[in-house]
This record gives sequence, structure tokens and C-alpha cells, in this order.
Amino acid sequence: KKYKKWILIGSLPIRDQRKLRNRSIIINPQGKIAAYYDKINMFDAKLSKKEHYNESKIFIAGNKLKSVNLPWGKLGLTICYDLRFPEIYRKLSKKKLHFISVPSAFTKITGKKHWLTLLCARAIENYCYIFAPNQVGKNTNNRETFGHSVIISPDGKILKMKKNKPGIIYAKIKPNLSMQLRKAIPSL
Repeated sequence: KKYKKWILIGSLPIRDQRKLRNRSIIINPQGKIAAYYDKINMFDAKLSKKEHYNESKIFIAGNKLKSVNLPWGKLGLTICYDLRFPEIYRKLSKKKLHFISVPSAFTKITGKKHWLTLLCARAIENYCYIFAPNQVGKNTNNRETFGHSVIISPDGKILKMKKNKPGIIYAKIKPNLSMQLRKAIPSL
């Protein structure tokens, strides 16, 4: 509010009755919640004998796709594991989005294998910029996250990436590029 900036608060546990919701919140320059999105797809996976996750035991899944109008274009909201469900991104992109956020805590194992490939695919398939902050480092004894926060252009180019350390990244973007590519190749 003090600096009149838009802020994406990536992924927060929000209490809802007896369980939690994994919520991404965008705050407008007046300090108010402009929109929020509750993660739809729960990460229930067994990666190894020591590393397994059961988000559905802790979290209630959301059921609505969300987007918000920014001064530069329209932003779609997703969270982490949603990245593996391309139909979510297609439905969002049909709302004439320019950008999609993917705040995440991709594990080191899944991140090495799929993180950048999936993000580039979602950008290209939907002609949207992808803003994907990802936690980095050892979170608990059994959990290490991959990092590699990244900004990707609608044609799949990695514009900026922060690999293995916390920090801030930024890149020059052309908000109209999304719509220009959609007109050139009308695959949506």
C-alpha cells in the first residue's frame, strides 16, 4: 500500500473449517485483496520410501479458476501441482490472459525432471507469460525444494531465472506479445 504495488502472495495455508486451503492471493496497490485462488489439485504422491505427500489429508481442494485484471493485462492464478494439469491452463487462457502465475514448492526430485519443461510447455500452449516463483532449499528433514524461479515468455523463452538461491528476478516484458502470438497461430 505504501509503495502502491501489486503483490502476489504465493501460497498460504488458510484455515477453512477443520482443514486448510492452499491459497494464492493477489493484493492491489490499495492494500486490498484483488483476487485469490484455492489450489485445485492436491499433491498426493510417493516419490521414494522416505519422501511421500498427502496434501488431501490436510487441504480442501478449490473448485474455481481465478484471474484478475492488472493494469498491464489479465493474470491467471494457479499453484504448484496444478502445473501438471494442462486443461486448467487452457481454460484460463481462453479468458484472454496475458500472464499466469505458478507459485510453487516443487520438490528437488520432481523439479529436476519436470519443472522447466512443464512451465515452458504451458507458456507455449497458451501463449502466456509464466511467472513461477519456486521455493528453494531444505524445508524439513524429508523435503528439499528445487528452486529455479523463472519468468518465461509466451513463446517459451526463459527470460530470467534464479537457480539455487533465494532472491528477486525481473525481466522486461511485452504484454501484447500474448495476443500477437494468438493471432499469428490461432490454436486456442
